[in-house]
Amino acid sequence: MGNKFLALRKSEVAKVAPDRAALMEKVSQEMADMKTIREADRRLLCLLFGEPYEAEFQSGAGKAGDKCRGCGNAGRL
Repeated sequence: MGNKFLALRKSEVAKVAPDRAALMEKVSQEMADMKTIREADRRLLCLLFGEPYEAEFQSGAGKAGDKCRGCGNAGRL
């Protein structure tokens, strides 16, 4: 029984391994998406409540380190 069980377990693990890799990739992508959503929510709440926030430019205009500060209050989030 022990050898049969180990053989069955090994075959089941081999079946699941490709799905596991795909699942891990999907989870990591969803985590990145959640970070983007969380940042967008924070910016929206800052706009709604009149709080200053920092926004980074994503286009090619300006230098890579340029930042836009809301309401002119530097360093306050």
